[in-house]
Amino acid sequence: MGSNPDDTVRLKPAPSAPRPAARAAASPSPRARSPLVAVAVIGLPFALAAGIGGWLLLGPPASPPAVVPPQPIALPQMPVPAPAPAPTTPAPAPVALPRITPVPAPRLPVEVRTMEAVEAAVDPVTRFSRLAENRDVLLISFATLAEQGATLNRIAAFIEKAGQPRDRVLNDFELAAATAPSPETYYLGHDYSAESLRRFFAYADRDGIRLNAVEEKLRGLLTQEGLLAEGATGALVSVAAPGPDMDAAARRAVLWHEISHGEYFTRPAYAEWTQRFWQEKMSEAERDAFRRYLAKLDYDPADEELMANEMQAFLMHTPDPRFFSPTLVGLSPEAITRLRSAFRAGMPDGWLKGGAR
Repeated sequence: MGSNPDDTVRLKPAPSAPRPAARAAASPSPRARSPLVAVAVIGLPFALAAGIGGWLLLGPPASPPAVVPPQPIALPQMPVPAPAPAPTTPAPAPVALPRITPVPAPRLPVEVRTMEAVEAAVDPVTRFSRLAENRDVLLISFATLAEQGATLNRIAAFIEKAGQPRDRVLNDFELAAATAPSPETYYLGHDYSAESLRRFFAYADRDGIRLNAVEEKLRGLLTQEGLLAEGATGALVSVAAPGPDMDAAARRAVLWHEISHGEYFTRPAYAEWTQRFWQEKMSEAERDAFRRYLAKLDYDPADEELMANEMQAFLMHTPDPRFFSPTLVGLSPEAITRLRSAFRAGMPDGWLKGGAR
């Protein structure tokens, strides 16, 4: 289109039609007409005469009848039925439905065991215990990590796992994606307050989440033991038997770690000291080191109470360097020793004060 700003596509006019060639000769003279034309001219008077004669004998052709347009037919008016009178019979009174009595689940056996007995046992089947040193702590010793994961992973995602929603419960598809590739080691041990457990089951019911059989079994156990009652202040902790993913030393460390959380949830003085230590006795750099370390383990670093609670459990009650050490947390050995001494010095009296370390 070149530089012309007007880029409209224009149609060219059609070329003028060629002028017809001059006639070679003028109109032919009467002499040049063909014989057929001559016959037609001679016969014309006879045709006209015949036509006039026919008209005189038969008369003029009849005019076609006039077409009368159809007239519209008036349809009869259909009467509109009058509305039925309102019933005068009073409506029947509502029938009271019978109260449905829920069928109680079979009562699960719960025994009282000391920490020493739990630590020494290798349970081939899942056992439920109240801790003798603190009976507000309900302990589940699972026979396998797989059973523990199937029972508690959905609760873990809801309550404290990083990157998971806190306002709804995961469905089965979302839970499988969250716990991949190994639901068995999503957590090696679990710990939850009674309040958190009540909230989990309330949200699951609200969202219509279909829980699996072992989750419903857990609901029955917690109901039986009063942990889902309004205002309950207990705690649930768990550990699994040793196996391919957790040896005996690791199980011992996990057990002490989870029991310390049970203490935090059920002993207000211990929880208060933990929070005060986190806020007042640790430097910002030390708190940041713990946040980074815990975030690598998929704990939610935005939950300050969770950070303080996990700090006390790892710092004071996880006796296995594979899970916690100065190198792993990013602090010097001297800093860890100082923090442990300071925590124990202000720790309220109780059986846990002389714990695993």
